[in-house]
Amino acid sequence: IADSLESGDHFSTFGGNPVSCAVASENIDYLRDEGLITNSEKIGKMVRDRLTELMDQFSLIGEVRGKGLMIGVEMIKDKKTKTPASDETTQLAKRFMKKGVLVGTGGVLGNVIRFQPPLCITTEQATKVLDIFEEEVKQL
Repeated sequence: IADSLESGDHFSTFGGNPVSCAVASENIDYLRDEGLITNSEKIGKMVRDRLTELMDQFSLIGEVRGKGLMIGVEMIKDKKTKTPASDETTQLAKRFMKKGVLVGTGGVLGNVIRFQPPLCITTEQATKVLDIFEEEVKQL
């Protein structure tokens, strides 16, 4: 990497550091070689599909969005008004934690459940999380 830089190339203290670039390159190779990118796409689609099915069952779920394993579920009080269900979102996150599932909350109005599992998550693990999600949403 360092040998490819010529005099006059843009360089800064932290930008283009050869060691950092080599580490980043190895990380990208690892993600690809271990199938983590493919797994993210496959499991992410499965999770989004199941959450979309649940959206049809529960008025509390307003929208499912995301890419790969970075998934957001917007929680609303009413499908027509789309009033944010911020309190319910906080309650759900706490209930998930009691069941051993850590999720984030976010969104400008605090009404989005954020699923960001590790890239190595299995289908079985994702299914368990989705089962817990469905169970807890039913109870609200």
